[in-house]
This record gives sequence, structure tokens and C-alpha cells, in this order.
Amino acid sequence: MRQVHEADLRMLRIFVTIVNCSGFSAAQSVLNIGQSTISEYVSRLETRMGTRLCYRGRGGFRLTEAGEKVFESAQRLLSSVESFRQEVSVLTGDIQGELRLGLIDNTITNEEFPILSILKEFQEIHPNVHIHLETRSPHDLEQRILSGALHLAISPFPVHIQGILYEKLFDEQHLLYCGEEHPLFRKENVRMADIQQSPVVVHGYEHEADLVSIQAKVAGAIIDNMESEALLIMTGNYVGLLPNHYARQFEEAGKIKALLPETLCYASSFYLAHRKNEHLPVVLTAFTQHLRRFFSESYS
Repeated sequence: MRQVHEADLRMLRIFVTIVNCSGFSAAQSVLNIGQSTISEYVSRLETRMGTRLCYRGRGGFRLTEAGEKVFESAQRLLSSVESFRQEVSVLTGDIQGELRLGLIDNTITNEEFPILSILKEFQEIHPNVHIHLETRSPHDLEQRILSGALHLAISPFPVHIQGILYEKLFDEQHLLYCGEEHPLFRKENVRMADIQQSPVVVHGYEHEADLVSIQAKVAGAIIDNMESEALLIMTGNYVGLLPNHYARQFEEAGKIKALLPETLCYASSFYLAHRKNEHLPVVLTAFTQHLRRFFSESYS
């Protein structure tokens, strides 16, 4: 491929999306095209490149050695094209481009993090920025930042890894809850010893921190999102830590109860994270400035 045309960029974008989705099937909903069309694009790209890029079929999806190199080069190329487009748009005073943002689940009810207002105001200021928003676990968010699939993410990040910059934004308060079928739900004068006898639900990304917070030794169940944890707690078989803003709806309905809220109160720190890069994309810079300004005005 001596020259790169617009059609090549489209095929490369599709190929990168397929790899980030780990296969053709998962990429369908993201690309909004059928699997047969996706397969045709990849075949055309392989013809254009003169080599096989991936294996697909019953054995699953995986890249060839050439495919891995093309994927890495394509990410750099598409990132450069996007950066060029954004920088040129600044000359006209109209920031354009795509903002790829990742969040952890169940942030919508958090008063400390008014993501609805943040996004609404940002789009009113920059109407030509297209936002791609996805919800994943902290570990997945970090991996997608490093791969370039996401510009930035906002989430708790218990372990900070190399290659990513972290900026603390706020703390989210967690309390320990049990379900209405749990023996402690109607018990008066609950003691720490009572709680320690119950199986505990912990987050996979904060496994040790959760156990330390409630002085437990072994996890009874491990989850990677709040809805799964709430479900297990409401079975009456477990206790677990939930953000109080998220748990409030179930507590008011009488489905769960906070245990020793004055004692078992845990703060989970949220961070703004993005890949270390001396030259940040214009859209990313605009959004981070908007985010910092929003928090500065909200808490001043």
C-alpha cells in the first residue's frame, strides 16, 4: 500500500474496531453493519495489504503476526489523522472530532459526579464533537486507554499503571449492605462479629480493599459491576459494599439495609485517566479543561 486513500482509512477503522471488540460478532453493534459486510471489508483490506490479517471462524478470532503489526500501525495512523482534523478545526474556532470516553457503571445517580450536566454543557459549547461513550470495569478502561481505543476514562483505579496519567476528581462513599432476607436485616445491635460470619461480595478490581474495609478474610463472591453485586446482596446470602447513592433506591424500597453505617463507611477515589502523551488531542484537552472547570465551580 504505497498510497493511503479515504477508502483505505475506512477499512482500517473497521479493522481496528473489530480487533478492539475481539471479533466480528461484537463489532456489528458498534459499526452498525452486518457481519457479512464486515467480512467483505476485511477481505478487501487483506487484498489491499497483500497478506492475511486475521483468522476467523469456529476457532474464534485472532490476529496473524502481520495483522498485529497492521493493527498497531493503523492505530497510530488513525490517531494522527484525527489529531490533524482537530487541530485544523481550531483555526476556524470550531472544535470538531470524536471524544472517546469511558466510565465505570452506575455513575448516573452520583451527586458528586453530575455526568449528565458535564456532558450536556460540553456539547452545548462544542456541538460538533461526537461523543463515543462506553461503560467497563476499571481494568478494561485502562487497557483501552493504552491501546488508544479510549481518549480518557473516569473511574476508581485502585492500582495505577505505567503509561497512564491519573488525576483525582472526587470520593464516592460506600456503605455495607445486607438484603431483606439476610439474618442481620432485622437484628438489633448488629456487631462486627456478626458481619464477619456472613459471606462477602467483593469487587474484582478492589478485592483486597473491600476485605480490609470490613475486616473479612475470604470473599464469598466476586463481581465486576454494581448491578451484579446488588443482585447477590438482595438474595440474602451475602453482605457487600455499595455506593450509597446507588443503594438508596433499594434501601428506600426496603430491599436492603446498611450495616453499622457510622463505622463501615468507605471512600472510593475517582480519577480522570488518560494515556501519557506530550501532545494531547484538541478534543481531549477541551474536555479535560471543561471537566476541571466544572469541578472547580461546583466545589468552590
